[in-house]
Amino acid sequence: MGLPDGNGAELIDEMRNAVPRVGVILACSGDPFAEDLAYAAGADGFLAKPVANLGTFQNAILQQLPLGARPSGLRPIRSDTIQPDLVAFREDMAYVAEILGKPVDARAIGYVTSFVRGVALTAEDAALEHAASDLALAHSQGAPTIGPVSRLAGLVQLRVQDAIAM
Repeated sequence: MGLPDGNGAELIDEMRNAVPRVGVILACSGDPFAEDLAYAAGADGFLAKPVANLGTFQNAILQQLPLGARPSGLRPIRSDTIQPDLVAFREDMAYVAEILGKPVDARAIGYVTSFVRGVALTAEDAALEHAASDLALAHSQGAPTIGPVSRLAGLVQLRVQDAIAM
């Protein structure tokens, strides 16, 4: 739902109204409030992050396919636990650090907080998730965001450095 270059709900609405309509629209987010937004925009289904295993991901997709398009008979379902990718995590943190290194507006705060919360949930990084949530809360309440942005930027910078050391 949180996209770097736009709004996921707007994209879902575009896809829903496309001619021909996209066959299946499955939204995905770590933001607990995004599910209602996704369905209101026209999503057929929603997958909450973090996704614990490949079987959950596979089933979420297959459940949204029209009956005639679903595989018939037994199919293997992988239950491997999804492990966070440290290289991807570092790249994500470097990208967020780049955004936070510039003046941030409301759109950037919305994107960064949603994105970082999702990544932090997957990585089981409670401190990072709390910092992103604190920034989102300050922003939603119209409170000053300089302190929460600085705190989040500092934690992100530490994650970039730690990931490089790994």
